[in-house]
Amino acid sequence: MRNIKVVDNSCMMKYNCTAENHTNLEILSSSTCPKCSLLDHTWIAHKWLHDIGLPQFSPLFESNLVDGRMLCSLSRKDMEKHLNVHGKFHQSSILHGVQLLRRLGFDKEVLTERRHKADTSFTDPLVWTNQRVIEWVQSIDLEEYADKLRDSGVHGALIVLEPTFTADTLATCLSVPHSKRYVRRHLQTELESLVKPAREEIVLKRSGQKDSLTVSQSKSRMTLRGSLGRAFGKKVKEELNKQPWDMELDSPKVKRTSAPIVVESNDDDIPDQIKELDEAIKQASS
Repeated sequence: MRNIKVVDNSCMMKYNCTAENHTNLEILSSSTCPKCSLLDHTWIAHKWLHDIGLPQFSPLFESNLVDGRMLCSLSRKDMEKHLNVHGKFHQSSILHGVQLLRRLGFDKEVLTERRHKADTSFTDPLVWTNQRVIEWVQSIDLEEYADKLRDSGVHGALIVLEPTFTADTLATCLSVPHSKRYVRRHLQTELESLVKPAREEIVLKRSGQKDSLTVSQSKSRMTLRGSLGRAFGKKVKEELNKQPWDMELDSPKVKRTSAPIVVESNDDDIPDQIKELDEAIKQASS
C-alpha cells in the first residue's frame, strides 16, 4: 500500500493506490483506449490543464500522478474526493476536455495538429484552447471582457459539446452586465454562428455512423436470407428428385390423375335424320 499526502490551500487529501488497482487500471485503459497510457502525468498537469484553462489544479493533478489512464475513467466523484475540484462548472470543463481526447483516440499529436490549423483562422472551435477562445472574444470587439476568461475553464470542447452552454453562460463568464443588452445580443449572434456548424457536424457524423451501421446490418440480413433461400431451394429440389414418381398407382403417396376420355363415334348411334341430311348434302355437291 502506498499513501500519498497532498496539501493544497490548507486542504489535506490522502490518496491510496495499491499495486492491484494500478494493474487493473492498466488492463482497463489498454483495452478501452490504448494510446491514453502515452499521456504522462507531467503533460496532463503542465500542458493539458493549462490548455483547458484550469492551471490552478496542476499541483494536485501532478502530485496524484494523474495520467491519461486515470483521465480515461475520471468521474465527478473522483474529482471532488481526490483532486479538490468541487465546482460543477470546472468538473464539466475537465470532463469535456477528456471527451475531446477520447474523440481523438487520446492521440495528442492529432490534437496538436488540429490546434495548429485552428490558430491560423477561427475554425474548428471544438479543439480550441482557453487562450484561443480569449483571442476569438477579442476578435469580435469585446476586448474589455476577454481577460475574464483566463483560467476560467472555458475552452472549445466545453462550448461545443456542452448542450447547456449558451450565450448567457459565456456572458456570465465574461462578467457582461445584464444591462448591456446590445453586447449580449452581439455575443449571442457571434457565438451561434461559431458553434452551430460545429454541433451540426457532430450530429451528422453520428447519424452517418448509425446509417452505415444500419446498412451493414441490413446487408447481413439480406445475405442471410439469400443464403437460407438458396439452401432451402436446393433442399426442395433434392426432395423433389427423390420422389418415387415411377411407383405404382396403388401407392398412397402418388396422386392419381384421370386419363383423358376418348369418345369413339359409331354410325349406328347416329339418328337417321342426320344420315339423310348427309346424303342430301353429298347429292347436292355431286
